[in-house]
Amino acid sequence: MKPSRNVLILSITSAIPTFLAASWIVYFPLILSRLGIPIVIIGLVYGVTSLLPSILSYPLAFVVKSLGAKRGIVMGGIIRGISTLLIYTFSPPLVVTGFLIDMGMGYPLSNISRQSLIMKEEMRGTNLGWFMTIAGTSAFLAPILGAESDINRLLILLTGVATLLASIIRAVLLKEVEVKERVVKFDVNSLLLSLIFSSFSLFVTTDSYIIPLFSSKYLTLDELGVMFSLRILGENSLAFLFGHIVDRVGNVKALTIGLIGSVTFMLLFSILRSSLLSLVFFTLWVLFSSMSGIASQALFYDLNKGRFEIAYGLLLLVSGLLSLPSSYLDALMLSFYPVLPFITQAIVSI
Repeated sequence: MKPSRNVLILSITSAIPTFLAASWIVYFPLILSRLGIPIVIIGLVYGVTSLLPSILSYPLAFVVKSLGAKRGIVMGGIIRGISTLLIYTFSPPLVVTGFLIDMGMGYPLSNISRQSLIMKEEMRGTNLGWFMTIAGTSAFLAPILGAESDINRLLILLTGVATLLASIIRAVLLKEVEVKERVVKFDVNSLLLSLIFSSFSLFVTTDSYIIPLFSSKYLTLDELGVMFSLRILGENSLAFLFGHIVDRVGNVKALTIGLIGSVTFMLLFSILRSSLLSLVFFTLWVLFSSMSGIASQALFYDLNKGRFEIAYGLLLLVSGLLSLPSSYLDALMLSFYPVLPFITQAIVSI
């Protein structure tokens, strides 16, 4: 039930940069606004950064496949570190440029490489779970630090430096995991699998933009803050246990249990609206979603073994492109009948 050497290195080197980034990245729109950037331009920046990772993930997957996941994650970390230092300058053109480079190249390159390194380990569920617990739980209180420090620029500088140091440590300590490879080419099966796996989070997830809009009608701002803190904690703190369960009972069975549980508590969250019940059902929804997420990623690897990087890049491309119309449909359904997006997601998932 222990993480592998590679995953332990990845987790520890991710914990500090993740914590530091979480202290200011949620307030990034405010940073842009303070720099005098008009709200229309801010919206355009976020629109572009939502598209870039999806579009570039597929070609970047070939880069990872060619260079290897270790070199890929080191390169991605260097790009993310330098782009964060550009943001630290607080020069509007450099801030926007740094953010676009980070989200467009650094993030997808790091993401694909990290997933490749983790999924090539023997105990995929356990290792992914441990990574989430060690690297993700650290961000639990980070937004509070950012708010209390009034989004101090020092946090951005420390994020860039910590990211670059993590890349150096990974370059020295990580080992490339070798698996039997298939010929790299476009595969219709991978496309179909990408469509199927994208459906699990097509309309509503625990971090969907409609959650605060839906919940704000019956929860206070403080209660929303508690709910989102519970989301970060719930997604990551028990992930190591869920990963172990996935490896013990199998990907398909764990995915089935996770989906049934997440759909059930998602619907209860959307129907039974009160402060206490909402927090309870949302937390249970997050926990089951965490397990189904780990199981789905492990299953996706097993179904695409030997061509994972390319298939995963395709999955990111498909899910990103589908998110555009689905987000618009979410807004229409939410305005027509607030529970409808949750019902639609339940039907699609099952």
